[in-house]
Amino acid sequence: MKTKSFLIILNLLIGISSFGQSKHSEYKKMLNGKWEYNVAYDTIAVAISEMEKNDNFFFTDMKINNDNIVIDDSTDKWNGKWELNNNELIIKLDNRKILKYYITKLTKNEIELQEFGAKIPSLGYKKRK
Repeated sequence: MKTKSFLIILNLLIGISSFGQSKHSEYKKMLNGKWEYNVAYDTIAVAISEMEKNDNFFFTDMKINNDNIVIDDSTDKWNGKWELNNNELIIKLDNRKILKYYITKLTKNEIELQEFGAKIPSLGYKKRK
C-alpha cells in the first residue's frame, strides 16, 4: 500500500513538473522576436520619486533571440542575457545592471510588463512583423 501511494505521488510530481517545463518553453518561444513599445501605454502615468527614476530603465525596442537580448531607447543600445523565472522576465545586461519585470500579459503579439514595486503594468510592447 505504501509503495502504491508513493508511486502515485511520484507520478503526480513528474506530471506537474513536465507541465511546468512545457509552459516555460512555450513562453520562451513566444518571447523570441522583435518587440516595439506600444504607445497606448503612454497614457498610463506612474508617479515615482527622483531616486527611483534613476534606477528605472525605459526602452522602446527589444530583440529577443534564444538567451540573448538587445534593448534600446532610440539613443543607446544594451546587450545582455535574459531568463524566465515563473512570470518574471529577468534581463542581465552586459554592464552588470539587472532588470526585473513581472509579465502580466503574454500573447503571440503582445507583452505587458510591470516593474517590481509598481502598482500597475506600465510597459507594453507589440511584436514587430
